[in-house]
Amino acid sequence: MARLLVHHFVACERVAVSRAGPDNPYTLHGVSYGMAPVAVAPGQYRFDELWLFARYYAPPGRYRVEVDAVWLDGPGGEVGVLGLPIPLPPVVVAAPEPVVSRAYRLRNIPVPGIGRYAFRLHGGRRNRVLAEEFVLVRALP
Repeated sequence: MARLLVHHFVACERVAVSRAGPDNPYTLHGVSYGMAPVAVAPGQYRFDELWLFARYYAPPGRYRVEVDAVWLDGPGGEVGVLGLPIPLPPVVVAAPEPVVSRAYRLRNIPVPGIGRYAFRLHGGRRNRVLAEEFVLVRALP
């Protein structure tokens, strides 16, 4: 049975690609545990743009992936901030190279409060959690 694995999953402020091709060299900018949201209205905050980088390992095939975000320090515990998971473009692994790297730009991610946020990458037939990345919001603007 084919299994999709993730060995790197990183949140950052921006991603640059030097050249397009099967082995894209990515440069990650603003990699940090602490990130600052922007105010969009009184008492409303969000990440205007946040990037997620993932490096996948798998046998040849096409794999479904999606990302979800939760506020871990909500008043009653974990609080989903996206409503529904965001479907991402499928990961296509071609023979003979079992490694695929991808960068995903997420926009307008709600930030309901101060604390830790988890970005969870789900995928595969059972939609299991493949990787998790944590971001801390220390203060609101």
